[in-house]
Amino acid sequence: HALDKYVALYRRAAVLTAWAHAGKLGSQLAELYPVKKDGFLIGFPVMAKAFDDFWPNLEDFVLRRAPQLFPPEIANPSYMAQLKKECVEIGPVLGKVNKYVIAGDDLWAFIHPNLHIDNAFFFRDADARQDTGLLDWGGTGKGFVLSQFISGGGALSLAGAEMRVAYTDALVRCYFETLANFGGPRLDPVEMCLRVALMDIAYIIGSIRLIGTDKPGDVYEYLPKERYADVKGLDDPVFAEDTVE
Repeated sequence: HALDKYVALYRRAAVLTAWAHAGKLGSQLAELYPVKKDGFLIGFPVMAKAFDDFWPNLEDFVLRRAPQLFPPEIANPSYMAQLKKECVEIGPVLGKVNKYVIAGDDLWAFIHPNLHIDNAFFFRDADARQDTGLLDWGGTGKGFVLSQFISGGGALSLAGAEMRVAYTDALVRCYFETLANFGGPRLDPVEMCLRVALMDIAYIIGSIRLIGTDKPGDVYEYLPKERYADVKGLDDPVFAEDTVE
């Protein structure tokens, strides 16, 4: 099951951070990787009125151009209206949300910042339990711990809805329980789940704003609007045309 792989991924990431915290990776880390908090943002505040400018682009994509990419409970006007209401509530206060989410020295630690599922290899240990090794260590250093969940390099940012909706809280709890068990700081998992949820909505708002802008992250960056009519679903081969195996 894919969940087993995500559990293994977050356990391995937590062990890395815990060992660094406990000094098991050497005393040189503090000198080699100083903490850089200045300018870190989970999202820019978006005034309520601004949503009227870019929200039609989202509705056009979800309801008309590519409804086949979404389950029926998402691709309908009622849900879109509810989502807009929630985004309009959060958008203007993202500055305050940012201060709350990133507060706390224990959340700035030695991390692997690029935990996408394809940056790992998977195997079974001696007891046949799912385990993993991490790849792509280029950006490793002191960073914001919760960015391993939601960010450009966060594992859940590119996970499917079936993983994010059902298991985000469980994976956050798994990470912080492992972190504490292997010598890292003990943080309240309930609060960490709340902070990740706030990061998620900030990330969603940021992604919505990119639709139709021709900027990196725009849904039309790699596939023009007119081609979505022929797309069969999320597993359509067109989404893998530019990948390298």
